[in-house]
Amino acid sequence: MRVRALQHCIAPLGLLLVMGVSALSIAAQGKNPYAGDAKVAKLGEFEFRANCAFCHGLGAHGGGRGPDLTRTPKKHGDADAEIFNTINNGVPGTAMPPNGATQQGVGMTEEEIWQVVTYIRSVEKKPGTVVGDAKHGRELFYGNSGCATCHMFVRWKRRKARTRSDGCGDFAFHGIFGGVVAKSEPQAGARH
Repeated sequence: MRVRALQHCIAPLGLLLVMGVSALSIAAQGKNPYAGDAKVAKLGEFEFRANCAFCHGLGAHGGGRGPDLTRTPKKHGDADAEIFNTINNGVPGTAMPPNGATQQGVGMTEEEIWQVVTYIRSVEKKPGTVVGDAKHGRELFYGNSGCATCHMFVRWKRRKARTRSDGCGDFAFHGIFGGVVAKSEPQAGARH
């Protein structure tokens, strides 16, 4: 009788112990086991397309609901563990659902989420030095090209440009910077 009662107490305790160790191993794994592995990034791209691209777009450049994941810093954390957590748990109060909560995709395993994190890292635009001639860009912007007649920089730190509403459109700082300062030749299809 005592053995049977002891078995009823030990079985639930064992289950709790296994669950606790599993949760700790997932939480403790704050480092991406696949960081920098190009083959794993390709697997992650497959998972991304099946589970994430509907909102974040193909190539992770952003979509109708989800932000561009190729840019840093990310709003909900830049560390691999933070990206993993965002994918796995979602972001309450936003359109980002927890893993497996939608009818899209089938829910990803821990390994597949790490593959997606590896893919996101592989498509991120790395911050680096700016290529171009800033002096020449300034001359173009304020000179004969006439950009400054419509556009003006509100604040450099905010990295935004303001335009008048004459059909020229609104350009983010990076668009102007990339089209004028970093490259001295106009881009094909760019609005002037």
